[in-house]
Amino acid sequence: MHPTPGADASIALAYDVLAALGKPVLPSGPQRVDPARVWLLAATWILATPIIDLTLLRAHLLTPPRFRALHALRRRTGVRLVLVCHRADMRTFLERELRQVEHRIAEARAMLPETVPAAERLRTLQTVRPWRIAGSTCPR
Repeated sequence: MHPTPGADASIALAYDVLAALGKPVLPSGPQRVDPARVWLLAATWILATPIIDLTLLRAHLLTPPRFRALHALRRRTGVRLVLVCHRADMRTFLERELRQVEHRIAEARAMLPETVPAAERLRTLQTVRPWRIAGSTCPR
């Protein structure tokens, strides 16, 4: 899920979770909505569907209240949270919070292929043969 840009409130993240689940709920009118009710609704939908993973982009921008709300959602539903930080450094509070829970950190660079020199890449492309599907020849 992609959090709404510029929205720092915990309730906005709860609405983002609902939208990611395909259950967008827009608050009606200027009334005050209890964030706990919206998070409960998100938890209910997670438990009612086969959702087991929830991926949050831009996690490096999380505020303490929003992280705590997400962590409570994880505890309540058992959903696996995947936090994607688009920066090498995390906020201090996030590092502190993560020390208190079981977690793994994976760096994107570790998933990228090793760099191949341009000359070697060119030689490889020149020697690639067409591949076959069901007896026909298809260019690569």
